[in-house]
Amino acid sequence: MTHGVIVNLTTGLPFIFQYNPEEVKTQKPLTWYMAPNIGGSSQESYFAGFQNREISLTLKFIYKKDRFGIREEIEYFKSLGEPAPGILEIASSIFGNENYPPPKVLYQFGVSLIPLVYEVAESPQITIGQFKSDGIEGIIGIPTVAEVGLKLRLDESHILNKAEKIAKQVAVLTGSADSIIKEAAHLATGKRKEASLV
Repeated sequence: MTHGVIVNLTTGLPFIFQYNPEEVKTQKPLTWYMAPNIGGSSQESYFAGFQNREISLTLKFIYKKDRFGIREEIEYFKSLGEPAPGILEIASSIFGNENYPPPKVLYQFGVSLIPLVYEVAESPQITIGQFKSDGIEGIIGIPTVAEVGLKLRLDESHILNKAEKIAKQVAVLTGSADSIIKEAAHLATGKRKEASLV
């Protein structure tokens, strides 16, 4: 079975999922502005626009006889919620506390026809458990299972998103044409059956 993948665009490092997500939730949030109405019984609401599409998913990891358990997997996803200055920026900010955003990622599984660029909308929610309990490993607390919850926000201005929109329109046209062809074939089959009964 083919596994999905996510790519950290700052480092260029991909991560192939151990288990594909069982579900991917997606929504395009709406923004409403509520006008102040001091002392009133209701407020007037004004539509302020659409937000970028968001997706959320949960990834699962299970210990596979590695001496560090699944700590490396956890560290990869922790890095998606931390500042991502890149190597050159790190060198130039050794004595400062620069405000760098988390990395953007490339992701596709379950949500698009082509890989798209996403911002990390929230720091990944990582739940770890079932720690190794023998010898020195029990003292260190090496996890053997984990769940990572990701919330990503689509970079809708990116060129890949424009290409995805074109691909979706082609899919819509193809789906429409395919339905017409199937219906025509169905009607033709029905008429042949009627003719054979006469």
